[in-house]
Amino acid sequence: MGPKSLAASPEHSGRGSPAPGAAATVDARRAPDAASGRGHAKTTEPSIPVFELVYEQHFNFVWRSLRLLGVEPEVDCNDARAAVAAMKGAEFVVALSPYQHGALDYAHALLPIAPFTETSGTFVSTEGRVQSFRGLVLPLAETRPAWKVLRVLGNLLGVAGFDYDSSEEVLKDALPGANVESHLNNRLAAPVIGKVDAAGTCIERIGEVPIYQADAIVRRAASLQKTHDAAAPVAAMHGDLYTQLKLRDGDQVRITQGGGFTVLAAARDDKLPANCVRVAAAHPLTAQLGGATGAITVERVEAQHKVAV
Repeated sequence: MGPKSLAASPEHSGRGSPAPGAAATVDARRAPDAASGRGHAKTTEPSIPVFELVYEQHFNFVWRSLRLLGVEPEVDCNDARAAVAAMKGAEFVVALSPYQHGALDYAHALLPIAPFTETSGTFVSTEGRVQSFRGLVLPLAETRPAWKVLRVLGNLLGVAGFDYDSSEEVLKDALPGANVESHLNNRLAAPVIGKVDAAGTCIERIGEVPIYQADAIVRRAASLQKTHDAAAPVAAMHGDLYTQLKLRDGDQVRITQGGGFTVLAAARDDKLPANCVRVAAAHPLTAQLGGATGAITVERVEAQHKVAV
């Protein structure tokens, strides 16, 4: 689907220190909370982009507000469990999406928007190629493209810079001039690798995003979900670990991580490193776990034997 974004206004609650990407947005001044007597830091920036919120430390805040645009945190964030907890703890969450999803459980406002196929717009590829397109069909019923919804909200709030009449006008302001390549680079604004157990004393999770769980459209494509690539995730591990856990064909294992757990079928894959288990991320069956990488515990689930009566 189209680009995803998640913007946030943080209120630090004292449950951890701001991560590097968020530190500039939190002011050290505190105002008393009349209800609890606690102080809260006030935000000095309007928003933080989603790529700085996919790491667990960025969810150790009480967020004043969260605005979701085309993102489903329960499957799109690296640590879905922490992401959903942050959504439920925020003072106000507004979700803009073409589809019903987990936001029904935590959003205070749901705004329907059209998918990218029903609006004009522009994508910039990884090679810097600017590709504009037109909508294939009109938006369904009273839905509107996200840029139009945001424009109206900006107008109602009296915010400057929300007077666009077409996506072409948005493009002109977003990408002024033709030298797009000068704005592109491979630098990362936030760390992508957490602490790794170099000594190999624990079992590490290797998580990937299955191709047909990558976005909201393919997740809902009935035809794609019937393919081999959409099969339910399994816990794949090297034969040495498979033997150590005394597993046999057809056995299941309990994976515990980040305060959550799931039960998956065990599979042997000798191409994997020792003490590693491959468990897919971005899937409803594994969303209750922690991040896509990190330490996990793996236990064999005792088979339920059926007794003839």
